[in-house]
Amino acid sequence: MKYSTLAAIIVGISATVGSVSHQVQADGATLINLDCKLKEGANLTAVLDGPNQQLTIDKSVFQFVKVNPEGQGEALIFQKANSQEQVIASLNISAMPIRLAVVDGEQANQYICTHTEA
Repeated sequence: MKYSTLAAIIVGISATVGSVSHQVQADGATLINLDCKLKEGANLTAVLDGPNQQLTIDKSVFQFVKVNPEGQGEALIFQKANSQEQVIASLNISAMPIRLAVVDGEQANQYICTHTEA
C-alpha cells in the first residue's frame, strides 16, 4: 500500500516538473535529483528514488514513512534509515519551487530546491 501511494506521487511529481515526465517508466518508477539551498547559502543535494521509497540527502538515506497533507499541498515524510537519530525530512512537491525541510531534534532547516532528471 505504501509503495503504490509513493509510486503514484512520484508519477505526479514527474508530470508536475515536466522535464522528467518522459523518464517515467511503465511501472511509474523514476529518480529525481534535487539541488537545494538554504537562504543563508548552504547547499545540499538529494535524490528522490521512487522504486526504493527513499530520499538520499548528502549520502544519508531516508526511508519513506507517509504522505502528510499541508496547507499548500502534500508533503512526503521520510525518516533517517538505520540510525538511532530521529531525523525527519519533509519534501513538499505540490508547488514550485520544491521545498525540503530537514528536522534534527530541535533544529529545522528549510531548503528551496531545483530539480533535474536522474
